[in-house]
Amino acid sequence: MKKIFIGNYKGGVGKTTSTLFLGKCLKDLGKKVLLMDLDPQSSLSEICIKKDDKERSLEYLEPKQTLNYVYDLSIDNVRKGYNLELQFDLNYLISQYEEKLDFIASSLYYRENVGLDELNMAMEKDIRYFSILAKLIQNIEDKLPDYDYLLMDCPPNSSIITQSAFMISDGYLIPTIVDSISAKGIMHYIGTISKIHAKYCNDYEDAYLFRHYFGENPKLIGIFYTLIRGQVRYDEVIEKLRNELGKLNIDQCIYVFESFTNNYVAITRAVAENKLGNLHVSKNTYPKITKEFLKRLSDLNL
Repeated sequence: MKKIFIGNYKGGVGKTTSTLFLGKCLKDLGKKVLLMDLDPQSSLSEICIKKDDKERSLEYLEPKQTLNYVYDLSIDNVRKGYNLELQFDLNYLISQYEEKLDFIASSLYYRENVGLDELNMAMEKDIRYFSILAKLIQNIEDKLPDYDYLLMDCPPNSSIITQSAFMISDGYLIPTIVDSISAKGIMHYIGTISKIHAKYCNDYEDAYLFRHYFGENPKLIGIFYTLIRGQVRYDEVIEKLRNELGKLNIDQCIYVFESFTNNYVAITRAVAENKLGNLHVSKNTYPKITKEFLKRLSDLNL
């Protein structure tokens, strides 16, 4: 199972929408995909559970159906020194969005409204907390080996949960918008990911334990635009981004997708109204992005 996270420190750039559509497009190509919502806002989860019932909300989820439950029990296990090998019922934790596309939800309403942000604050920079996500993913790979891809929707922060996702992943995607500030933010994001991996897997006092749970530094699959309107020339946009990246003197190959989303408003409206099936093919450029994504994985030997 290839583990990919989608993130950016800038909010409102289409991380959640891109995670969902990339999953749908991979599913349409015959792949089995698992989505995981790591964002305390739980937007991806809200979208997924409303697919068949618009009246349904996160409040209807039972605790055991959320990632919050996994972290809550695991944190308690560490704090009280039980050192139990916790096993979670994956058939309960994992919900189906549609055939061959499943998701693991997070919730704003877990146990008296304890979101992932509060659970993050309950953890320390200790391998026992960082390994919670790694152990869960390993359990999924062991018990449900049919998944081809795990796509993680990451929030715009560097919490322990987010850092765990950085380190466990094989690669990552950065959705962005068109401006010079975003270019600088992208480079900061890329640099932070590399520093986090080096800090814990190379320099930390428990680095050997981190290397046991986490692999190599995740590879940047690429940057793609989510907010471009039809009248904007994409070649000019690409040139602008590359110029901005060049000014930052970053010694790293930065791949910018040739494909982009030029009807983001229509796409987000379709997501919000739960009418993805009504989205005209000309307004949905994610299939092209997905094909380029797969080509990049091949080029990177992922």
